Order: sequence, then C-alpha cells, then structure tokens
Amino acid sequence: ELDDYIRLSKDDYNTVVNYKKAIVKNINEKNKIVFDNINHKNSSRKTLIDLLKNNGVDSSEIGFIIREINKEDSMFLNKYRCYTTKGEVGVLPDVVIHSYYKYLEEPHNNYIKIGHTIEKLDTSNLHL
Repeated sequence: ELDDYIRLSKDDYNTVVNYKKAIVKNINEKNKIVFDNINHKNSSRKTLIDLLKNNGVDSSEIGFIIREINKEDSMFLNKYRCYTTKGEVGVLPDVVIHSYYKYLEEPHNNYIKIGHTIEKLDTSNLHL
C-alpha cells in the first residue's frame, strides 16, 4: 500500500542537495520511498537509482509506476489544476508538455503502468 511509503518530490526542496539529503535520511531510517517526480528520461532515473544503490538499496527493491495519460488530457488537467487552485499552481507552458511526450523514455524493467482517462470532471464547484 502506498500509505506505507514516504512521498518525496524534488519540488518540495529548495536545492538538489537538500533533496538528496532527504533521500539518504529516509534510506538510513529504513523508510519505503515513493518519488513523486516526472523522471521521464533514463538519465533522471539513473541519478536516483545510483543514489539509492550507493546507499545500500538493492536493485530488486527499486521499481517504477508509470501513470499513463494522453497528451490532450494532460494539457487540460494542467489548466484545470491552475484554475482550481486559483492560480496558486501556475500553468505549465504547452511546450513543456509537448517535450515530455516527445522525449519520454519508458524504463525497461521493474515497472507497472497505471492508465488514467478522464470520464467526468466534477465541475460543480467551478464558477465559469
């Protein structure tokens, strides 16, 4: 269950150094970690994998969850998130989302895919 995991996101830390310190601290405390990051390229995943392995985590304990969502829904949700947070979370430029899909490199092993489709959004609290 994901409730058994500590969620770490690089967005929650001011610097990469602080982010890596938090990772090592949680490894040393024997916490299970789920990384809430894009990590859409092999190089970004390799950085995390190397840090984990260098701190005693076995390869068999490292895996990935890929949340599949099509580009159109992703672009809509990007704007929807900004709207529902009243601008607290800004809209990513469309080019960022296009680049993500263009350069996506799926892992070759130790991963599962979770599909997401938007069937109906609750818009009752929106004042359009």
